[in-house]
Amino acid sequence: MVAGDPVVTELLPLTLVLEDLPAGSVEEAILDVVGSGPGSVSWHGFSWPAVPELGLEPRWKDAYVQISVHGHEVGRDTPTPDHTVFIHFREGDVARAAWLARQVGLRPIGPAECGW
Repeated sequence: MVAGDPVVTELLPLTLVLEDLPAGSVEEAILDVVGSGPGSVSWHGFSWPAVPELGLEPRWKDAYVQISVHGHEVGRDTPTPDHTVFIHFREGDVARAAWLARQVGLRPIGPAECGW
């Protein structure tokens, strides 16, 4: 698949589910297919780690990460030149989300939002 290929364009939007693949194994290929268009990549089925310094136990429920490719919104409504990472977590777990962002050199850019 190549970005802009008419065969790919006719299939959009599409959902591709890949299970049991290690992190870092498909992301570059997905970005190559998306090209400069919108898209998203999601990871779930894992757990948030314990954060003893914050008094947080591991959490298996509500652990979900999503990248909005060329967008600042989950729904990818407004195209942008960059990408946004969304950390989905249980209500009241804002400290864990900020801690997770710091682990990769990032910081939250907006307030927590109630959603799905």
